[in-house]
Amino acid sequence: VRKGAKRGRIRRKLMENFPQKTYNKRNRIENVNFTFKHRYGDGLSAYTVKGRRAEITTKIVCHNLWVRLKPYFTKFSISPEKYKDILHNL
Repeated sequence: VRKGAKRGRIRRKLMENFPQKTYNKRNRIENVNFTFKHRYGDGLSAYTVKGRRAEITTKIVCHNLWVRLKPYFTKFSISPEKYKDILHNL
């Protein structure tokens, strides 16, 4: 395929009907996946399907709480590292 090719019936049809708004969300989704895996690891320690589902759900809830509470930590100048052990043991 030529670089910057815009000729051809099928190529024109694809360019007209390309879901640009949906495609632009991919970058945000990849960023969330990266931060989630970086913070909580990409592996699971549970063996059963029920345990794996519970572990994923717990990690997602913790991630959502962190996203919601992070502005308050910065607003009131509270260092999250200071409370890391307390939050880790919950």
